[in-house]
Amino acid sequence: PSSADANHDYFLSPSVAPAHTLAKLPPVKAICGSLDPLFDDLVFFASRLRKLPGRANNDTFIVADQLPHGFLNLFQLDPAARNALNQLSFELAKILECT
Repeated sequence: PSSADANHDYFLSPSVAPAHTLAKLPPVKAICGSLDPLFDDLVFFASRLRKLPGRANNDTFIVADQLPHGFLNLFQLDPAARNALNQLSFELAKILECT
């Protein structure tokens, strides 16, 4: 909608959520390519979460070096993308207690 404002609506951008809302999130597992235009947003979001008590060891942020937005679609072609997908899969398996 034309009224959507990612600078203030934390349903669009969790980075702008109040601290008390961020504190209620389950463990966060996120991955982003270092060339992704959203990389800075992830860094900001991660820094906000890490400042909250009790979150430092629960959240995982993976940076896929030199990979662009949407790099997971390249997993069959790019070994770096495949490695990043494997890292993310491992983190998700831990959440689901598959490991």
